[in-house]
Amino acid sequence: MPTINTYLRNHAIRSAAQDIVNVGQTDAASIGKLVAAFSSSPAGAQLADLRNGLLPPDQMLRIAQRGLTSDAKSDLLALLNDASFKNTLDATSLNFLKAVAGLEALRAGGVFGGAPVGATGSVDNAAKAAVAKMKEWIKSGVLDRYYEAAIDVGDASLKDEAMRVFKALPEIRPGSTAEDLVKAGLWSSAPKGLEELQKSARYLPGRQVKVETHVHADLNSGRNFMTYDANGPLGITCRATLVGEKGDNFLVQVEGKADPIEVSKDKVYELNHPHSYSPRCDYTHPFAKAKIAEAAIRMADDVAKLDFTKMKTDGPSGAVGAIFGRGRAAEEMVEVQKRCFKKIHDVVNMTYHKPSGPGWVSGDSDNAGRAAIRGYGVCTEQRQVMRDIAYPFAGIVGFDMRSITGGVHRHTNRTWPMDRQLSTMASGAHDWIEVTFRPSMVMTVCDRTWQQCNKSLFEAYGPYGDRYPTDNAYDATQIDPSPTDVNLSGNISVRNYDLQFGDASTSGRQNHQ
Repeated sequence: MPTINTYLRNHAIRSAAQDIVNVGQTDAASIGKLVAAFSSSPAGAQLADLRNGLLPPDQMLRIAQRGLTSDAKSDLLALLNDASFKNTLDATSLNFLKAVAGLEALRAGGVFGGAPVGATGSVDNAAKAAVAKMKEWIKSGVLDRYYEAAIDVGDASLKDEAMRVFKALPEIRPGSTAEDLVKAGLWSSAPKGLEELQKSARYLPGRQVKVETHVHADLNSGRNFMTYDANGPLGITCRATLVGEKGDNFLVQVEGKADPIEVSKDKVYELNHPHSYSPRCDYTHPFAKAKIAEAAIRMADDVAKLDFTKMKTDGPSGAVGAIFGRGRAAEEMVEVQKRCFKKIHDVVNMTYHKPSGPGWVSGDSDNAGRAAIRGYGVCTEQRQVMRDIAYPFAGIVGFDMRSITGGVHRHTNRTWPMDRQLSTMASGAHDWIEVTFRPSMVMTVCDRTWQQCNKSLFEAYGPYGDRYPTDNAYDATQIDPSPTDVNLSGNISVRNYDLQFGDASTSGRQNHQ
């Protein structure tokens, strides 16, 4: 079997390149894996599609070049001079890798697995007209009538127009860029600071985390619930914040304990790091396009306010300005992000039990778009539909998602000892999503089944929250931490995270020797 004879600095690049040589040909997934190895920080929402080869080459090129360090470029140039590797490449793949290295331009029409250059970069007039019609229907409050007609439960005379518009809408999927939504007319402007967002740290001093430690698990204890208790059972608590690092461990301050505890970084990642998914959604389906377009349109005004390099929106710095008509007072950027996420939550129309009447479909299908229009299903199905509709927005509105399975408090006998209470709480079967907004790293819970969105972790996991986060859901895969994910130097915390993006006079580096 041929092997790569060239020395490469990056083991991940060598592994991905050797896989190509082993197979003896290039395909979309192998090139995607190689690009993921080049890139130091691919967006969480793009990672699965990148590795599966589902992104068009021009998007893959931007990701690869953004993460191309000098060492990675040296590895790439070495690969292109390695006969065993170069001879395995077809013409399209060779052109793509040369474009990454800056040796030649990416040729239009190059295709990996049917995804042409510019696949999401252009929007035809029919798509723009469809977006304009969706805006009109939303503004006039008649969009639901067209959804109902499309699923044969409403005014039949509206069905043809509904399906024509839904089919013509642009396809927005994981990996789509903010520019794609602007070109389509869904947004008037893209969020600012997207490049900075993708390189921002996820683990900063003061960041809330979930950790496993000895906890006070008595549901009768009010605000002491899930604080540290040396004599308590081992449990997962969110009453903890990062304060530092020590080798391969994080230092974590748990409420109820004076000194920080050491927790392995891998364990912290396991309980807090974002997940990637293989969506069950057909993003080309008219109903999926319609629901994603609806969410995008409804959040557009808030998206225009987003600037990930700032902690607050522009505007008067206090309520007085708003009172006297000088515009809305400045607000925390994360609150704007929460409103955007709530818009996604609200376009998903699902219920738990199947209601009487026509038009209702099970959420247990590959068509998340259809399930979002009069769908029904248990918590797992509703979580999956919500996740798949939200997934295209994750990297461009600034949130990570985690799929969680766990128990509920309601069946626990509060007279039992703590260890038995905790065992009972952890043994249920309920599913929901944890949503962490970047770069503030504010953690929340979205529970579609209970119609709850943007709940703080204490509201969700506290004594009255009726949830215990037992484990990660079966269909979630943790993404790999990136080199920029951890910043525990002490100069920057969740209280001044914007300094990550400042210039030399404001970033904390001004006194660097």
